[in-house]
Amino acid sequence: MTKISANKGRVLIAGGASDLVAALSSALERDGHRVSTVQSVSMAVNLLNARNPDVLLIGSDPSGGGGRAILEQLRSARPGTQIILLVEAGGIPEASALAGEGLIDFLGSLPAETELVALLVRRALERRWLLTRVGQLNSSKDDAGTLCGVVGSSLSMREISRRATQCALGDVNVVIEGEEGTGRSTIARAIHQEGSRRDQPFIQVRRTESADAMAGIFGEAGAGTVFFEAVDALRGDAQRSILAILEAQEPSEIVQGAGGGETRPRIVALTSVDLDLQVQRGRFEGDLFRRLKGESLRMPPLRDRREDIPDLLQHFLQKHERPEASVKGIDPTALNLLCQYDWPGNVQELEDSVRYAIAVAGAQTIQTEHLPEKVVESSKRRVVGEGSGALSLKGYEKHTIEHALALCDGDILRAANMLGIGRSTLYRKMKFHGIRRRPVGRDGHTHG
Repeated sequence: MTKISANKGRVLIAGGASDLVAALSSALERDGHRVSTVQSVSMAVNLLNARNPDVLLIGSDPSGGGGRAILEQLRSARPGTQIILLVEAGGIPEASALAGEGLIDFLGSLPAETELVALLVRRALERRWLLTRVGQLNSSKDDAGTLCGVVGSSLSMREISRRATQCALGDVNVVIEGEEGTGRSTIARAIHQEGSRRDQPFIQVRRTESADAMAGIFGEAGAGTVFFEAVDALRGDAQRSILAILEAQEPSEIVQGAGGGETRPRIVALTSVDLDLQVQRGRFEGDLFRRLKGESLRMPPLRDRREDIPDLLQHFLQKHERPEASVKGIDPTALNLLCQYDWPGNVQELEDSVRYAIAVAGAQTIQTEHLPEKVVESSKRRVVGEGSGALSLKGYEKHTIEHALALCDGDILRAANMLGIGRSTLYRKMKFHGIRRRPVGRDGHTHG
């Protein structure tokens, strides 16, 4: 299969003489681009979202309201679209005046050389690709070392990130298994964003979509990604409709992506049940399952990767921080309760609990009383306190500090930051509880 490259894209030609438009379309399609045309700039304004152009070639007079209207809309709705203006000789002053309004390039003489226009289009696509990558890097600064915002440094999440990256670099369909709320949607979007289809549509399909809607969904996706949020919940007629679409696409083995000719989207599908078992029971189309499962990933529940909870807490505290009520951190006892809770709703439930705690705590440090009651009561039943079998805050605090030190391999500063307290405070609490400073490995054993 051919991967989509940075110099192939969707080109929309708006306006211009018919012979010029025909020549440009032929030249750009030979260059591997997917070309569509409309008769005027004003028509292009209404078709921007449907056509989803990477490059817009304006072949009619841009100095009137139509040209300015499309630039105004692009600036707010489609800032990444690259605009090339084809103007008659003498029209350069008008084109120059539009440069500050979103114009990327212009060609000041007609008839235009098709080779020159093709070169400008390639250059515009390379610029768009670079801008997209810079934006992705900037948006992920707070999650350095993660895959497009995927948070967690446990062995299981590092393996998930590694395999998801491999899936992104490949071009096969992917099934992501696991309980709801485990972050499957985040992984699906990461596969799209990190892959060669990143500049193409990402179309989310709800579990309630009908069979009749499928052809339109796949057509809208083009060479992008069709994302099924719960493929196992689709009705039988919808499954058969998808299978028919995929079977009809099979004669074309080349995914030309944003280029000319046929295109085929990648499918990323989520399931919370065992699809193999569903096929055996006759509840899911076997042929469809075999076409979907080019690769598979299984997201672990949060209770099986509790060591990621401190990282997730920090991420959600930053994500939902409010200027009028910025929490100062989290109390060790509260952190311990969060780490002990089983999280039946997984990462989504943790995020909801953090939002609740921020709202209740205001500008204070998050304490036990700021957590949802179900978290506190359930966690208390799991933690054994000190003294005659009773649960004690002293026992919670000691257990939490030991747990933080274990996660940080005995690094005092890192453990203090994780607990939201100062280093001197942590030293004082360690002395009070008789906790030794020696590093504690993640196997639970101390090391001298």
